[in-house]
Amino acid sequence: MNRGSIDERGREELLRSEERFELFVRSVKDYALFMLDPEGRVVSWNEGAERIKGYPANEILGKSFTTFYPKEAVESGFPQSELEIASREGRFEEGLEGAQGRLPFLGQRYHHCHAQPRRSTAGLC
Repeated sequence: MNRGSIDERGREELLRSEERFELFVRSVKDYALFMLDPEGRVVSWNEGAERIKGYPANEILGKSFTTFYPKEAVESGFPQSELEIASREGRFEEGLEGAQGRLPFLGQRYHHCHAQPRRSTAGLC
């Protein structure tokens, strides 16, 4: 057996794993699951996010996550500080008590926010 065939099998398994994970995320309807790039642009969006946030994927993908904040919070730099904390510490998390900066959705405020950078061998991706 040569090393090339092992690498190819590993790549195929990784692709299958990524496809399964994507199907899992897409199937979640009770939670808004989405991913941001290092600059804060929305790069993935599930059905729960559409239902809870009210944006269809074609309207929010590629847009800044600051869309979810009132103008005053954006001007104060609050959203950017969340990204910086997630990048520096590996995650940003807050509960309902810390959600004062976000716009309400469906008459409620966020119950929980968790941001964690996705890392590759090249760093944050």
